Amino acid sequence: RIVVHNDFKDMLSASVHGNGEDVLLFIGGSKVVIKNLVSELDGIDPTDEDFNEAALIKFLTDTGEDGDGKGIIYFEDKCIELPNCEAERADPQCEVVIPDCPDCYVTLAEKDIGNTTINVTELTIAERYVEQEDGVSIDGTTLKVVLCEDDMGST
Repeated sequence: RIVVHNDFKDMLSASVHGNGEDVLLFIGGSKVVIKNLVSELDGIDPTDEDFNEAALIKFLTDTGEDGDGKGIIYFEDKCIELPNCEAERADPQCEVVIPDCPDCYVTLAEKDIGNTTINVTELTIAERYVEQEDGVSIDGTTLKVVLCEDDMGST
C-alpha cells in the first residue's frame, strides 16, 4: 500500500521502468521507483502486445472488486506536526591552534644495500625516483620533506 497526499492526485503518473519489472511513479516533481512490482501484481504485463501503459496509473489507483493487483496507491490527507524547537546559536569564538609541524630530514646511506649482484645505495635510489618538488628535496645525502604547506617556500 502506497499513500499519496490528496494534493497530488492530479499530478500522478506511472510507467514501466528499467528492466520491465519496475514501475516508476511520477508524483508532482518527484520520482519513486517501485522495484519488482510488475512480477508482484497480476494484470501488469508490458510484454503483452495489448499492454496499455496509459492505463497503468488507473490500474494502480482504482480499487477493484477483489483487490487483486489493483488499488495499491491510496490518497489521504496526511499531516505531520513538527515539534517546536529552536536551535542554539553557534559560538564561533574559539582559539585556533596551529599544530607543531617540523620538517622531516633523513640521512641517506651511501653504502651498498642488497645481497645479490644488484647493489645500490639509498642515495642513488632517492636521486633516481624522488620527485624534488612540492616540499621534497635532496641536499647532499639528506632527504628533506616539508610537511606543512606554509614552509614549502623555504625549500
